[in-house]
Amino acid sequence: MALSQKRQEKSKLNHLIETELTHQYLVADEVMRLFQPSRGSVSTEVKMNVQTDNLVDDFLSSINTSSDITFNALVENFTDSEVPINPANFDSYLEYLANNVVNHSIHTSSPRFIGHMTSALPCFVRSLAKLMTAMNQNVVKIETAKAFSPYERQALAMMHRLVYDFSDEFYTQHVQNNQSTLGILVSGGTAANIIALWCARNKSLCAKNSFAGVEKTGLAAALDYYGYQGAVVIGSELMHYSFDKAADLLGIGTHGLRKIPTNGNNQVDLSALRQAVADCQAKNLHIIAIVGVAGTTDSGNIDSLLDIADIAQAANVHFHVDAAWGGPLIFSEQHRQKLVGIERADSVTIDGHKPGFLTSSKKSIYMT
Repeated sequence: MALSQKRQEKSKLNHLIETELTHQYLVADEVMRLFQPSRGSVSTEVKMNVQTDNLVDDFLSSINTSSDITFNALVENFTDSEVPINPANFDSYLEYLANNVVNHSIHTSSPRFIGHMTSALPCFVRSLAKLMTAMNQNVVKIETAKAFSPYERQALAMMHRLVYDFSDEFYTQHVQNNQSTLGILVSGGTAANIIALWCARNKSLCAKNSFAGVEKTGLAAALDYYGYQGAVVIGSELMHYSFDKAADLLGIGTHGLRKIPTNGNNQVDLSALRQAVADCQAKNLHIIAIVGVAGTTDSGNIDSLLDIADIAQAANVHFHVDAAWGGPLIFSEQHRQKLVGIERADSVTIDGHKPGFLTSSKKSIYMT
């Protein structure tokens, strides 16, 4: 009796193991099919494209900027915390996206959606986005982006020339020189501003004689070596919140961010800026950078960049221009004079998804 019972238990265990393995193989097969090219099922791919295109067309043709559902009610649709074991088929997943995401997303292309930094998109972006997704290039290294790496460097050089307009010889020497950096593509305007100030800090507190530099020794040791009592970043009170993050990450703290009052045109008060620079120098504080704002997120106003450039040059301080919002004016012959002085900046942030008419996933540009 005992032997028979053991055989039954073993048989049951084997059955459970076999069932679980079968389930795992089925899931694995489903996942593998997701990555297989549709050579034998063109009609399936065509159907998927048609379904997606219809959803896109419906979204883009909407006049209203948003659905009627409240945000709190919408949040209730997204409370799952477990990853599904089985992959969903395309039809059901697209239906889920339509009902829960697409239908309640903001219609940035609506004629009623105005006065915001996110713009409507040109018609060609949709087709190019499909091509980019299919190619899936990774420009972190040439091995995964043989053509895109030099293509990216060329685009950065074009942007660099629009801002700084150096000689033909300069660009011939540096466009495809992997030892030169004309610009960096990053994940957004916030990252670009942080990286700009990081470079400014590291350049001004660099290695010297027996000192290894701020990157290796840290901020406290660097300030001590150079004889400073602290460090600050100075700019308008209307600076983007990314500079608060930058001050925190650079180790000077948000108290080290000196925000200068603005005038009636929402531009930094130049007299107050000069006084702030003088006060910091008198207190032996290291000024990492002076920031000029080329398009505030509140009103779009642009600081007097030429005057700020003079102030920064006189103080021998890094001059950074946050042109994430107003930077695309460099493309306009009629309006680019509003950015006069930007060519004297040591670094510039330009964000493609604002008036650059690119998707919000497109990357911002930081240039030196």
